[in-house]
Amino acid sequence: MFAHQGYQGTSMLVNPQHCPLIKQGYFEHPEVRQAFPDYSFSGYTGNPKGNFECKQVNYINEMILSAYNQDNKRLLALGQRWIAAISPEVKIKNSNLDIEQAIEFLVQQQPFCYKDPRLSYTLPVWARYLANLEVIYICVFRHPQATVRSLQQECRLPHMDIALTEEDGFQLWHNMYRHILQNNNVLGPINFVHFNQILDGSCLEKLSGLSEVVLDKSRIQPRTTRNNHYNNVDDLPNDVIKTYQLLCSQVI
Repeated sequence: MFAHQGYQGTSMLVNPQHCPLIKQGYFEHPEVRQAFPDYSFSGYTGNPKGNFECKQVNYINEMILSAYNQDNKRLLALGQRWIAAISPEVKIKNSNLDIEQAIEFLVQQQPFCYKDPRLSYTLPVWARYLANLEVIYICVFRHPQATVRSLQQECRLPHMDIALTEEDGFQLWHNMYRHILQNNNVLGPINFVHFNQILDGSCLEKLSGLSEVVLDKSRIQPRTTRNNHYNNVDDLPNDVIKTYQLLCSQVI
C-alpha cells in the first residue's frame, strides 16, 4: 500500500549513487545474489507478490548484526541474520562509519517506508538519524503460531535451507518483539498493529491519518494470506503469551 503511494524503500531499491556503503552494481555480485535471491523474484512461495523490502536497508542491518552473528545453535550467513534470536538483554550497537553514512543517506530519501525484520534489533542504531525527522513507527505483529509456521516455511526455501524448530521460532518471535518494546523509550511512540487489523481493514483509517496518505484497501487480499487461522494461546510458551498479550493491549 505504501509502495503505491510513492514511498522510497518499498520498491526494493533506493538509488545507491551517493551511498558510501553500497556501490552501483553491488547487488549483482554472485555472493550477494546468492544471499538475497528473492530480490530477483516477482513472486515466490515465501511472498507471492514479491519482496517489498529495500535491499540497502537489509544489507546495512545484516552488517550491523554480523557482530552478533552467533545465535544459540548456528552461525548465520549473509542474508540469514533476520532469523537471529538475539537476547533482549543485548544492546545493539555499531562502530562502522560506512554504516553510519549509509543510514544517513537512506533517511534523506523522503518520503521513505523502510520495512525489515532486522530493524527489530537495529533501530537504536538508526535512531540518531531519525530523531529530527517526522517519523512514524509502525510495528505489525501476528499470532506467534502464525509467525512460526511462516518462518519455518521460509527457512525451508533453497536460499535459506535451515531447519527451524518450533522452539527456535518462538524464541525468535519473543526476542524480536521484546527488543521492539524496549526500544519504545529510544525511538518515541510505536504504533502497534495486529496483522488481523490489516486483513479486515479496521486499522487503515488510523494508519492513513498518521501517514497523511490514503491507503488503498483493495490491495488487501485476506484469502491469499497463509498461516493466519490461529487464535488460542494455550499451546504457547508462557513468556510468548505474556509478550503477545502485551502487544495486543497496545494496538491502535
